[in-house]
Amino acid sequence: MKKVYITMVFTAFFLITVFVQPLYAWSAHYPIIPGKEYSVLVGEQLNSEKNAIIRVYDIYSGTSASLDIKGSLHYGMVKRNVKEIIPLPESCDSLREAKKWVEKNAPSNLRLRPWTIVNWNIINQWMIEGYTERYEYWEDSPRGLVPSQVKQQGLIPKPVLYKDLAKLNKTKTPKVYVDYTRILFPEDQPYISGHNEIMIPVRQLSKWLGYKMDFSFLPTGEGVLRLTKGLREIQLSVWWDYIIINGYKIKLEHYPRLTVNERIVVPITVVNYMADVKWDPQYNAVWINS
Repeated sequence: MKKVYITMVFTAFFLITVFVQPLYAWSAHYPIIPGKEYSVLVGEQLNSEKNAIIRVYDIYSGTSASLDIKGSLHYGMVKRNVKEIIPLPESCDSLREAKKWVEKNAPSNLRLRPWTIVNWNIINQWMIEGYTERYEYWEDSPRGLVPSQVKQQGLIPKPVLYKDLAKLNKTKTPKVYVDYTRILFPEDQPYISGHNEIMIPVRQLSKWLGYKMDFSFLPTGEGVLRLTKGLREIQLSVWWDYIIINGYKIKLEHYPRLTVNERIVVPITVVNYMADVKWDPQYNAVWINS
């Protein structure tokens, strides 16, 4: 009977490893969620030299941003291999022994970071070790958490901008003309991005092209700018890598950004859906026919 039980356990473990794990790994997708930050536990090991348990997280931040040299904010960041140290009083021979000591003397130290999803490799490691995670999960990091649950917890209405950001790089600012009249931009200036895409502040441009603007927030917390002119409606957002024109979604290679002044700039490919556009590299000028 004991042999049969052991055989059943190993068979179940084999099926999980061969079939369920690859399916889980294939379906696991960790997106940037606007206004939220969550972690994925990807590593856990014993460091005997430092008398510590080392946990390694990937942090998916929808409340952070990076700035390129032209002053455009790239929203959303993934911080890889962020280490967390759980101290031990002395060296332990194994990770399981170390965690038993922490369970007995400082169980709260085993708590995962708030909003942590445990990677399958870690779950698999715990299963192999015969470890029961009694203290890892808690109110702010429940068992079985998935990205969709993180998204449902409510989002902040706008991005969190870094303070003391560098000023806009004004080298070789492209000139923009609408119907042969040059547009002057009072704050953020047009610029050429690191991907050689011309970015233009949409507010001033929309006025010149006769578009009405309306900004609102979706229930998910994503801010959407709607541009309307006659029967044409264009929806865009710094959260999206696409635009919506009269209900049709169009994928973008380069997409709207937020400047340090919290102004939206759009690539010339978006402007091309608003009017007839021509780029003249010889004179560093964008010619727009309304």
